[in-house]
Amino acid sequence: IRVHLSAAGCPVTGDYLYGTPLEELNGRFTLHSCSLTLRHPLTGEKHAWESPLPQELAALIPGLPPALTVPPKT
Repeated sequence: IRVHLSAAGCPVTGDYLYGTPLEELNGRFTLHSCSLTLRHPLTGEKHAWESPLPQELAALIPGLPPALTVPPKT
């Protein structure tokens, strides 16, 4: 995904290899999946995962509802 977006002239924000890193992301880039569903190749059983948007990415989106983000670590 990262190399293809870069080749198309639209690199992932913060990508240190194919784009331009952002200091506020501490070596991370802005590629995130909120959900993933796969079927096990042998059993056919469906597995699903969800992941709220991390705080450091949410901070880049003005006006984002807090319910869509991971609470800050305490």
